[in-house]
Amino acid sequence: MDNRLSIYNDKVISVLQENFRYIYYVRGIELQKEAISKLIKLKDEIDLDKKKYISEKDEFMANSMLSFEFLIQVHIDLLDMIVFLKNDDPEKAWNSLIMAESNIHWATAAAKGIFKINMDVLLNLTDFYENYIFPPQTYNSIEAIYTTSKCSICKNEYGECDHIKGRVYMGEMCYEVMTGLKEFTGLSLVDEPASKHHRITHFSDDGLKMRNIMTWRIDEKETEKLDKTLIGKSKK
Repeated sequence: MDNRLSIYNDKVISVLQENFRYIYYVRGIELQKEAISKLIKLKDEIDLDKKKYISEKDEFMANSMLSFEFLIQVHIDLLDMIVFLKNDDPEKAWNSLIMAESNIHWATAAAKGIFKINMDVLLNLTDFYENYIFPPQTYNSIEAIYTTSKCSICKNEYGECDHIKGRVYMGEMCYEVMTGLKEFTGLSLVDEPASKHHRITHFSDDGLKMRNIMTWRIDEKETEKLDKTLIGKSKK
């Protein structure tokens, strides 16, 4: 491993190991919030160094810094998830969990060809929370036709440049930007969505009340929306 990279690796891993002790639900919420603050500070420091390496056109180090950023963010996301759960906000907790899963993938992608990251512990942890702490989810997938597709790196038409989505270029992850919605063609229920953020959050079990899938509570705001919809249909 490059000596410069080794120094960063030792620093990041040391801080992550120190704060991993708080990624247990029963730890004090005040300690978990403090750990989040420390990790955000570390991530900001890494981001500043990444920008320095980008200005120096040092792609090796810039990409390494991006991987560290993603890895740190995984731990922030998991701590955020626990804090949101303790604050009785399972919706935000779920979003944090899914972001943690995404950041695990992106950290690994950014580190590819540079250094190896063992994500087994984090993957097992996110899998446990998703399958045993949260209830089963029903996902939806939007079907639509877009007029343009741009590369996030060069902003040119995607497919007409040399960049490939999911790969890292000079400290930046490449992705495809879909713009210019032409036509909405449908909505499907799927088992394997492109994003687990897209899910059914409420349902009506009696046709009159809307129930939150996470908490199983009746949601008065969503029920009010249902009432307005039913009244609107009755007037037609």
